Amino acid sequence: MLTDKSLDAQIDQVASLPADQATQKWGDLDKQIMGMYVALPWYYNKMAIVAGTNIGGGEGDGTMGMPFFPNLFLKSGS
Repeated sequence: MLTDKSLDAQIDQVASLPADQATQKWGDLDKQIMGMYVALPWYYNKMAIVAGTNIGGGEGDGTMGMPFFPNLFLKSGS
């Protein structure tokens, strides 16, 4: 929900590092973000759902905001 091209670039740069190098960078980036913004949303109530005439088990995972993949299936093979 936060759009900041400079911050997105920093996140991408840290994400590309090996885990042993990224750990400290994530902490530094977290401190930077918390110093820049007064509040960030804790909850996002939108959800992606897979739907269709041949889709079964199309329910959402409220904790992730996306489909609950273990329950998805095709109703017929053709």
